[in-house]
Amino acid sequence: MRLFLDTSALAKLFVPEAGTDEMNAMMAQDGLEIWISALAPLEFHSLAWRRHREGRLEAARVAVLLDTLDEQVHEWRTIGLTPSVLQGARELLADHAGQHGLRTLDALQLASFGALLEHGPATFGCADTRLCSVAAACGHATFNPLAAR
Repeated sequence: MRLFLDTSALAKLFVPEAGTDEMNAMMAQDGLEIWISALAPLEFHSLAWRRHREGRLEAARVAVLLDTLDEQVHEWRTIGLTPSVLQGARELLADHAGQHGLRTLDALQLASFGALLEHGPATFGCADTRLCSVAAACGHATFNPLAAR
């Protein structure tokens, strides 16, 4: 199975929180092929430092998490932010920003997933209910570790 992880799902692999057990169970499946957007590591860096500013992570822990992510990312496959992904994001925003509140970075994640789908079936892993709803509205299979509880 090919599983695309957006940053909200990916974060659960590195920071223990609601949905972490469900993500770990999914990751333990045999034959799982993990895909991410080139955007995901950048978003994770931002997420980790935001949690530090909020007092939820120590700076030393953030440094360890970022090093661990940087090592792990090399084992996963990455979808680049190509012109076609950027165009796909623009189209998703045109179709879903008004009604569903789709945001820019979420559109880039979903467009990256769309690029993966050009090469066969995959599941969109995401812990953001709004983004999962947009993905489902587009007809995509989704895995939300928060809904799997």
